[in-house]
Amino acid sequence: MSKLIPAAIFALTFAGCGGRHLSPERVEKQLNHQVEDLLDDVDATPAQRARTAELEKQVLTDVIPLMKQGTEARATLVEQWKQPVPDTAKVHALIDSELDSVRAFTHKLADAAIAFHQLLTPEQRQVVTKRLDRNRQ
Repeated sequence: MSKLIPAAIFALTFAGCGGRHLSPERVEKQLNHQVEDLLDDVDATPAQRARTAELEKQVLTDVIPLMKQGTEARATLVEQWKQPVPDTAKVHALIDSELDSVRAFTHKLADAAIAFHQLLTPEQRQVVTKRLDRNRQ
């Protein structure tokens, strides 16, 4: 039990930062704004914009259920926290399931990013690279 309390606090804190206040509509709007801004920066062609819209739609299709799943997971973790003796196996299974889902989504996101990379010309990639470097600092 002594190890569960710090882990549960960490999990609840981490889960609480997982976008519970972001609605699917807000996520879609924010992603669309960021993608359009990036496409404007690289002076994307209509064909590049169309393919990027497909990639964006797929990312949204994948992330919305993940957000809902995360909301449900947080509720379950809170319920376990409220128990006199939390179910360790249930907490760990939930965390494993969440991490598996996030891992799968992250791989899909990486595939979309690679597909986007392939759409761009070398010059456009340089623009994106400068933007990425600027955002990392």
